[in-house]
Order: sequence, then structure tokens, then C-alpha cells
Amino acid sequence: MPNTNPGPVALLWRPLSLLVALLAALSLGVAATQAVASDVTAAAQVTTTLDTDGVTTGPTGEPTYWDWERVTMRVTWAVPDSTRSGDHFTVPIDPALAAGSFIPFDLLDPEGAVVARATVSGNLLVFTMTSYVDTHQNVHGTAFLQLEFALDRLSTTVPNVITVYGTRIRVTHNAPPTGEWDYKYAWWQPTETAATSRDERGVLVQRTKAQIRWAIQLKTRVGSPLRDWSTLTIIDTPASGTHFSCARDGSGTYTGLRPRVEVSTLGSGGPPAIAVVSCAPDRLVLRVTKQLTDRGVYHVTFDGWLDTDAQGRPVYRDEVGHVHLGFHPAGYGNSAVLDYDGWTSTVANAITRATQGGTGVGDRYVPRVDIEKYQGEWNGITFVDGRALLDEAGQPASLPAGDFDAAPGLDVAAGAATTITLRITNTGGEVLNQVRVTDAGAAAGDLTTPVCTLRGSTAMPFDGLAPGESFTCTLTLRAGFTSPHRDVATVTAVGATTGAPVTDRDEFHAFTTAQPPVVTPPTVTPPTVVVADTPKPLLRIRKVPVTRRPWAGGRMTWRVVVRNVGRATARPVAVCDRLVKASLIGRTARVRYVGKWTTMRVRVRSGRACIRIPRLDPGQSVTWVITTRVSRIARGVLVNRATASTPGRPTVRAEARRRVQPFPGAVRPAVTG
Repeated sequence: MPNTNPGPVALLWRPLSLLVALLAALSLGVAATQAVASDVTAAAQVTTTLDTDGVTTGPTGEPTYWDWERVTMRVTWAVPDSTRSGDHFTVPIDPALAAGSFIPFDLLDPEGAVVARATVSGNLLVFTMTSYVDTHQNVHGTAFLQLEFALDRLSTTVPNVITVYGTRIRVTHNAPPTGEWDYKYAWWQPTETAATSRDERGVLVQRTKAQIRWAIQLKTRVGSPLRDWSTLTIIDTPASGTHFSCARDGSGTYTGLRPRVEVSTLGSGGPPAIAVVSCAPDRLVLRVTKQLTDRGVYHVTFDGWLDTDAQGRPVYRDEVGHVHLGFHPAGYGNSAVLDYDGWTSTVANAITRATQGGTGVGDRYVPRVDIEKYQGEWNGITFVDGRALLDEAGQPASLPAGDFDAAPGLDVAAGAATTITLRITNTGGEVLNQVRVTDAGAAAGDLTTPVCTLRGSTAMPFDGLAPGESFTCTLTLRAGFTSPHRDVATVTAVGATTGAPVTDRDEFHAFTTAQPPVVTPPTVTPPTVVVADTPKPLLRIRKVPVTRRPWAGGRMTWRVVVRNVGRATARPVAVCDRLVKASLIGRTARVRYVGKWTTMRVRVRSGRACIRIPRLDPGQSVTWVITTRVSRIARGVLVNRATASTPGRPTVRAEARRRVQPFPGAVRPAVTG
């Protein structure tokens, strides 16, 4: 939004001809389909608005922009049920706007399916429908994107009050630099579309030319009182995701930097000279020299490059050093220290990508069922607007606290019996018939036969399980069961309309512990047990993966349980998790402590995430649910280790594993940040 300080100079508007040519080269393969497909614009329901939330209003009440800012356009749309794959509808781009920052993007449904693809052609946004419309009805959605102002349509002398998609806004031209301020800015070259476009493998199309051009506006005089300067040293440092190219040709010219002094107002001594003092990928030193009495207005420009992997795909590192595939969501920062004959100043800025994306959704008969086996209480799967709230792996977004679907499982006191619950939920959009529940553990004698009840009936198979409806079964893990214990509960059903069979399964693990705890350690001490002399705390830790089918780039949830089985209070207790090929989502943790779920702060340092528990009395336990984002380049088995420690006692450790599925490259996320 506008401010009282001079902003970046206005960039020249690039004509759309280059953009159209580039998009033709990056065709998504729908041109042949469109040749025989239909334009459904006349039948589509489309509303276009300008989003001015957070924009400062001017003296007469209009939202006010600088001419170098982007504006956010929002589209709501719906297509008729007769629409077929390859059909498209168009939305005009307002004549006051230009699409130099537009990147083609996909419109996704809540499960990641591509509903439509957005491109641009001339002054039209084109939304092309995929095969999604062939299997869904009532298809509708939204889209949002940022566009630039068409500067050639704006007056250069007075503020412009224009109407864009029915909204009156004020656009103020950026004042020419005067040399009173120094600041930094940047632009994508030749356009954001060209600089950041990728092929079907995710490889940058523009790899042999710099993608970013940095600029530093210089002060004409410095200090207090003001004085002239003759030598300026610039020390520039790029942030994560970008670097400098120090390549030189045979004459010694830095072809990957192209440093220049640009003239806004020429002074008395001719243009200043610029030289490269030193160059490294993460540090650039430039020197600008001029006559002391020269009071011209100048700015320095040079190239910046996006970091890529060996294949040419953009990458960046997060704050703890993990490498991520893709563009940095926070943008690309850059800072410089300016030394004007001993008077110093620091300038910084970041270049961000245009924010854009979209959603789509439709109704289809899709049978689906979920079974969860657990001990204790659980309110079931959460539904929002009639849809089951599932995570990226397709499992409930919030699992039961007593969901022990991986070894070692539930710790059961020797000689005790335990009641176990099965909850079966219709998470699809179709009524289910022939619903039947079985448990492999019942035949082995450890478990009683499940007793299931749906609307008062206990006679399976059940018919008529409606979408969103659920029922429970109960069974007992008998006293004296064989330890360790593992069983698998399975539900099968058939879609009432489609006749399609569906199934789901869930494991349950348990073990027994002799009471009281063993005091004398065995010859080889298990890594998860520290045996302490009475009366000292004795910690036990176990870790299980919650997410059943994690994939690279998706979420992975782990559960860590630490219990004090000793006879003295442990205070404090540090529980830590090593982040391997993953990064923590958020800086707070969901923790069950003293019988209640609460939120605690997580400290992340050197790739380890830790929480601090003030005290853990004998018999008490703490459960930490850890949600991470798996690196998109992760492969094979993901090994994750957790530790627990308390002063004066050895650290205990636990390890859990899950095989990671490759990143589903066929489903491309919307372009953001």
C-alpha cells in the first residue's frame, strides 16, 4: 500500500506479445482438444471483483495504489452440467491491467484433483475444464490472481482515478528519484512469467539468463550536516534461494552480473564508474567512484540468479538448513551495506511472486468408508459442509488418542482386560450397503467377537449407512493375552448406487508390562528403558507413526509418549524429535499432559524440535503429537528418532519408521507466494 517514503521506481510495462508466445511454447496439451471442444462462456456463471482488503483509502475514499503495486482479482464461477473435458470459458482482463506477472495454474478440488487449468490469451483469462467435469455435476469454484497496472494507460502527471471491475481506485505514479533517499528494489527479467516458468518436469525454462535484476538507489549527499562523497563500497548479500553468478568471459567481464550505474539525473562529472571488487555466490562487493562535487542522481543495477538443483529445478533452504524443492514461499530477500566514504547505510528488500490459485468442486457418487480401532474416548471424524475432514494421506485429520496402530502399542497391566472400540464411518458421498466388520484377532482367542450396533440393530451386514453416518462396535482384549499383540480390523461395504465395493482396515497393537517395574537391568539394556535406583525417576519412551501413507511433500504426523515408571518425580523433562528430511509445521505442539490436551511452545534448533515438561510425577505420562512437512525430495524409508531426558538420568530414545511415497508430481499445487 502507499506510504510517505519513495518506493521502487515504476517498471516499464512489457507488452503481452512475449507472454502469449511463451504460453504457446508451454502449452498444457489441450490445444488439440479445444479445437473440437466448446466455448461455454455464455452458459457459465462468472463474477469478477477487485479485492481491496487492506488497501489504504485516498482523500476522497478510493482505495489507493502505487503504480508498481499489483492488484488482486477474484473470480467465482460455475459451469453447466453439460460441460465436458476440454470445454473452456473466458474472463476479460480489465484494460487498465496487464498480465506480465501471470503464471498458468491449476484449480484443485479438496482432494487434489485438477478441475480446470487457467491460462491467458491476449486480454482474456482462459479456464479449460479437465475430465473432472465428466464424472461430476454442479462443478463450480473460485480463482484469485494478481495483475499489474498497464502503465501506458495511466497519466504521468496527476493521480488516476479509474474503475476496475466495478471498483473505483486511485493510482499514484511513483515520483522520480531525487537522491535524498537510498533504497533497494528488484524486478523479474524479462517478465515474471518468463523468469519463473517451468516445464513438465519442474525445470526452469530460463536457466541460462539471470531471473532477477537488483537495483540500489544511491544518495546524492550523506551525513549530517550533508556532505558529498566520491567512493561508494557496496557489500551485497543474497537470501536463501538466490545467488550471484561470478562467470567471466575472456576479457574478464562479469557476464553473470552485468553491474551498471544507471543515470536518473546526470551530474557535473559524467556517469560514475563501477567495478567488481570481489564476487562469490553468497557475497558481492562493488565499488562506485565519481567526482566529489558530482551531485547527479544514480542507481546501481546487477543480476541475481535463482538456486536450482542438478536437474535445474528451483530450490531453497529453510531457517534450519533443510532443502525444499520449489520457489521460496516468502519470496527472495536481499540486503546491502553501503559505505559512502565512511558513512554507512543498510538497504534491503525482497522480490515476491504474484499470488494466484484457485479451487473447484463438484458432486459425484463416490463410495468410501473408514474404520478406526482405539481404546478410550473419541468423538469421531469431523465433517465440514458435509465433507469428511481428512489429511493429505486420506485419513481423519484428528485420530483418537488411543489409536495404537503401530508397535509397541497400548501398555496393558499384566492380568488386566481392556475394552476396545471400533468406529465405522461413511466418509464418501454414497449410501453404503452390506456393511460388515471383522477382526482377525478374534479367531486367535485374544479378542472377543465384535458387537456392532447401527440404529438399534446388531445383525450384520448392515444396509443404508448414509454419508457422514457412523456406528461403533465393542470388543474386549482378554486378560492374559499373548504379548506382544497385533490384530487387524476390517470393514467391507458396497455402494448402494454404483455397486462399487469399498474396504478399509486398521491395526491395533498392545503389550504387557510386569509390575512393579524391573529394577535390575538386563545384560543388554533396551534403548528405550533407563533403569534407575530407587527412589529416582525412570523414563520410558515410545514413538509411533500416525500417518499411514505419507508422501514426499505432504504431512507426516508422529506420536511420542513419555512415561515416568519410576518412584520419584522427574523435573523438568525435555522431549525432543530429530527432524529428518522434514520440517516442523508451526511452532506450537499439541500435548496431552496431566490428563488434558494443551498447546505448548516448540523450540527448534539444529534440526531438533523440543518441548519442556515442568514435571512428570511417578505414573504420569505426556503425549506429544508432532506434525511435519516431509521434504519433496525424500525417498524410501523415513527414520525418525525421539529422545526424553531429565537431569541426572541417562537420555532414553525411541525410533519409528514409515515408507515415503514419491511426490505426486501429476498434481501440481496452485502458484503461491
